[in-house]
Amino acid sequence: MVKRNNSQTIQAYKEYLGKCMFSQARIPLYIGDLSKILVNEKITDEVIKEYESRNISRRNRCRVLRRFLMLKNLIQEERPVLTKPALIIEIAIQKYINDLRIKNVSVCTIKHAKHALGFLRQFLEKNKVQNIDDINRKILNDFKGDLFQYRKKDGFSLEVSTQIKIIGTIKKFFKFLVKSQLMNCNPSLVLSTPRPVKKLSRKYFTTTEVNTLLEGIGITTLNGFRNRTTFELFYATGMRISELINLKVKDVCLSEEILHIREGKGKLDRMCILSPNVVKFLSIYISSVRSRIIKGIDSEALFVSSKGNPLDPKYFHRRLRVYCTKAGITRAVDIHTFRRSLATHLLEAGADVRYVQKVLGHQSVNTTRKYLRVTTENLRNVLLTYHPREAKLSGKEVRFRAQEKEHGHRYRKILEFACA
Repeated sequence: MVKRNNSQTIQAYKEYLGKCMFSQARIPLYIGDLSKILVNEKITDEVIKEYESRNISRRNRCRVLRRFLMLKNLIQEERPVLTKPALIIEIAIQKYINDLRIKNVSVCTIKHAKHALGFLRQFLEKNKVQNIDDINRKILNDFKGDLFQYRKKDGFSLEVSTQIKIIGTIKKFFKFLVKSQLMNCNPSLVLSTPRPVKKLSRKYFTTTEVNTLLEGIGITTLNGFRNRTTFELFYATGMRISELINLKVKDVCLSEEILHIREGKGKLDRMCILSPNVVKFLSIYISSVRSRIIKGIDSEALFVSSKGNPLDPKYFHRRLRVYCTKAGITRAVDIHTFRRSLATHLLEAGADVRYVQKVLGHQSVNTTRKYLRVTTENLRNVLLTYHPREAKLSGKEVRFRAQEKEHGHRYRKILEFACA
């Protein structure tokens, strides 16, 4: 706790509300709440709750006030002091991971949680912090700065979206520790996340690029035909790479031209409609190619290696780089680009966004809208069609004619340029 100066605190609160863009008409109400709270010699969470309970209209104002007091370290959490021995960070992380397994979250979620908490563990080891009770807000703010300065093996910093995910996981981790009574208070309450960056991305294929890429995959070998089938399936159904890897032979029904995806993202099942072109590839692959790849090995996986194991995601990314180079695609793309491209091409062809939502397996249509892209060519066509100035001057010649005086001469040189 820091020593309190009421007048300085009120002035700092005014500046805080101004930065948060609060209405000038309502700021006096917030200042009045703070003045009444500062009457107490000791400010605790219970004092604020008791003041809030007197009038329900104060609820939102007290939420802002509580956050400000925590930022200024003027509020003291009154929690029962635990008599348990200090908990080592490694054990705390393991308890959190076990809790995620009990909640039956996906393997990818657990993997990402381990990855995010690994950054925290390395930072604490570097600063010689072993027990979770020794972690405070200052340490977490220093960790946030260290995360910003972190450099990967290739020398690049972490993407802002990655930093947001890591900090979000750490906030959930400390919330679990407090809820499980393994910590007295949550030091990550005032830990803010970086502002997300909205970039204009071209991570989708054009229809010409898709056709060139797919037709460039050779099908004269067993592995080549298997790879062509998987990439045709990526573009035809928009499925995720994790969903394709988990496919089993029994999930394909060629007679009805459907594909059953079990436990996709969010552990949700869905049915995919197969196009006639993909059915032809799958029919040949299942009946002839697959059995020759595994050579009698018993395996339920649909797309397998020569050892009968499901293909690794890294394998698809490596092959995609090779096929993109062959097709003349130089920008950075990944397997998920097929999914974005499918959504874009369906919308460009006039498909309803609700049907695209069903194809991609999204629960909310707002998620589907994030995949939509408006191509430059479409924007150009709309502008040329509907802009009044373009319609008036279309096909007319633009001419420039002027006189230019040459140095040391009295006469003028005539300049004339034209563009039809």
